[in-house]
Amino acid sequence: MKFLWWVWKVVINLLILLVVILVLDRLHERLEKLIIPVLGMLYVTIRTIGAATGLATLQFALAQQDQIDEVRRLLDGTFNPDRSDAKKAFQKYNIGWMIDGFFLFLISVCCALVFFTSL
Repeated sequence: MKFLWWVWKVVINLLILLVVILVLDRLHERLEKLIIPVLGMLYVTIRTIGAATGLATLQFALAQQDQIDEVRRLLDGTFNPDRSDAKKAFQKYNIGWMIDGFFLFLISVCCALVFFTSL
């Protein structure tokens, strides 16, 4: 099932990259070639900030839960939580972000290339 999720992430990101390349290829006027790549770079920035905020929030929540679990373990010696599911979910999100980040990097390179060649 994990493999299908990775394939799905790659296929979706390839489609987004293809659309961006097609749009950048269809630009004709100099003003279009300056504005559209900047919008593409803004898109990459917004997605990057959103993903980084999500990763930081998840990491903070896991660390906070570990501290709460430690306090509960000290109060009740029989308390032994299993947080492996939460850590697996974090790893899945982290791997998904790595895939997205690679394709966002490619999008930003394409946008920068079009922008700087049209100056």
